[in-house]
Amino acid sequence: LRPITITFPRLARADGSARFAFGPISALASLSGPFPAPPAAEHPSGATLDILVRPASNIPGPSARTHAAALRAVLEAALVLARCPRTLVSVVVQALGHSVGAGAGRGRRAGKGREDVLINAAACAALCAASLPLRGVPVALSVACLPAPTASGSGAAILVLDPTDAELAAAGAAGCFAFVVGRGAAVPVWMAWR
Repeated sequence: LRPITITFPRLARADGSARFAFGPISALASLSGPFPAPPAAEHPSGATLDILVRPASNIPGPSARTHAAALRAVLEAALVLARCPRTLVSVVVQALGHSVGAGAGRGRRAGKGREDVLINAAACAALCAASLPLRGVPVALSVACLPAPTASGSGAAILVLDPTDAELAAAGAAGCFAFVVGRGAAVPVWMAWR
């Protein structure tokens, strides 16, 4: 596994913020709220989540909406939104590129299939904010299923955590899985498989 780095920078107008990285792949997240929701976004039984995913460059496109849907599924399972009815919670996640001096070929570009980094950054921002109670701590990871290298070409598959680009290209299947860990159990809340 690549080294995991978590920092908590202070961002202006955010109740909590965090930068999460698997090696050179990183994301910056902020959480603000709960604060009064505009009437159109108001939900009488709980807080409304407003999630924005920004890519490393350019404007948000279909992949940003896909990442936002993944974040929504995970955060709705982890946050106790019913404690703050008629309010709004804003989550902004910015995908960041490789760090300077990163090893070549180690990981994909941020914001392109790296839901694990985006989810973990948002989870750390929610922990930092402490403005909403959590059912548990959201955690995400990527897994690839590689064929075992044998002389005959047959054998058991190998599961690889945090796969590289080369491992993903060779994988028969790969996925990202998110869990909410709390009260002695890890509950699966979201997954994407290809």
